[in-house]
Amino acid sequence: QYLKERRQFGVPIGSFQALQHRAAQLFCELELSKSIVMQALRAEHRTPNIESGTSAVRVPQSPLFLDEFSTLGENFLAEFYQERGFSCSTISPENFPLQPVSLADLGGADSKSNAQITRRIFSGEERGPKRDAVLLNASAALFVAGKVKNLSDGWDLAINLIQNGHAAKKPEDLI
Repeated sequence: QYLKERRQFGVPIGSFQALQHRAAQLFCELELSKSIVMQALRAEHRTPNIESGTSAVRVPQSPLFLDEFSTLGENFLAEFYQERGFSCSTISPENFPLQPVSLADLGGADSKSNAQITRRIFSGEERGPKRDAVLLNASAALFVAGKVKNLSDGWDLAINLIQNGHAAKKPEDLI
């Protein structure tokens, strides 16, 4: 709020790129710190109950902060814009046609097994929760790359790329 209200040279100081970058960095560090604390608390199998005067504040269970989207629950999303700063939101699994999933359903093994799983997903043979995880992350990648206007369109395009065989051909092109 301070960056929006405080003015220097007749403009809000939040319009200065150096302060935008610093604010974004501080925000990310704060969110990472929250994630670390929540992970530590989950490791202890307890939810904190912080007393503040006469009212109690319960810290909600929140999703893990990963470098990819997860089909296991809500995903935190931070979008950074050159001119407008950044915005934060959550992506809910209910927005996509996901199958019921557990962490064990998403597990892989060694590199050979993981390569086989990838081939099965790209060829259309694997249609379970692992495929859903790939589709969700592919939809985000397609959105970031500017190939689609939203994540839902990205989901549909990712399905089409698998169904028409383009996904199966791509790893071979890279080798």
